[in-house]
Amino acid sequence: MVFFALACQCMSTLAAVRRETQSWAWTTFLFFYTGVLAWLASFAVYQGGRLLGLG
Repeated sequence: MVFFALACQCMSTLAAVRRETQSWAWTTFLFFYTGVLAWLASFAVYQGGRLLGLG
C-alpha cells in the first residue's frame, strides 16, 4: 500500500507533465523518481515491520 500511495500511478499524470513542461526529461525524471521513492519507502516499512516482529 505504501508503494501505490507514492508511485506515479497513471499515464494521464505523465501525459499532463509532458504537456505542461514540454519536456520528456521531466516526465522521465518523475516516473523514475516516484518509482524509486515508492520502492525505498515500502522497503523501509517492510524492514521496520520485520524488526518489530510483524512479518
